[in-house]
Amino acid sequence: MTHQDAEPRPANSGKKLTPEQQLALQTDRNISVTAGAGSGKTTILVERYLKILLDENTPIRRVLAITFTEKAAAEMTERVARRINQLLTGAHSPKRYARLLEIREQLSSAQISTIHGFCSRVLREFAVAAGIDPDFGIIKEFQQTVILEETINEVLEALDNETLESEYPREEWKELLRCISLNTLRRLLEQSLYQPHEMSLAASVLSEQSDESYLQQ
Repeated sequence: MTHQDAEPRPANSGKKLTPEQQLALQTDRNISVTAGAGSGKTTILVERYLKILLDENTPIRRVLAITFTEKAAAEMTERVARRINQLLTGAHSPKRYARLLEIREQLSSAQISTIHGFCSRVLREFAVAAGIDPDFGIIKEFQQTVILEETINEVLEALDNETLESEYPREEWKELLRCISLNTLRRLLEQSLYQPHEMSLAASVLSEQSDESYLQQ
């Protein structure tokens, strides 16, 4: 393996990686990288991805890359393909050349997707074991919004009709509505449903306070 093959370079530049970027390529430990826009995060992710495939000879289906959006997943796949072609041009080792060709041929089966895409792929593959219909679909954002709004409306209507089954007495709900408006309650319910983790943390903090101390804030 030549020095050119062994030392990663950004796919869109002839410059060597910075010392900090080189540290991000170390695969013998778990790492977390924080960097601003335009600092080369995707470039490093592509280099790290290929380093695992090439230097450790890991099967492509055993390397998982998670992105936030489908657009980002498509972009990363495209950049990996572009980088492979670039490395093929400079590869002087027949073994490395053959491995790059193998990776390029298997790129369509690469596990580069959003968390939703990855989970749906796993569930479809093991649908019987999971006890679900393999023909399920991922809920769209607008569908999620509609369902949440309908759920909130049902809760508020049940509260108004005194049919809401709750661990809290109806008098406590009345007291709550004396302190905040119905619109505020609706907004709080929306936030709790859209951001359950943050609301759980907030509930944990508030549970340690008395009603008096909370209302005084």
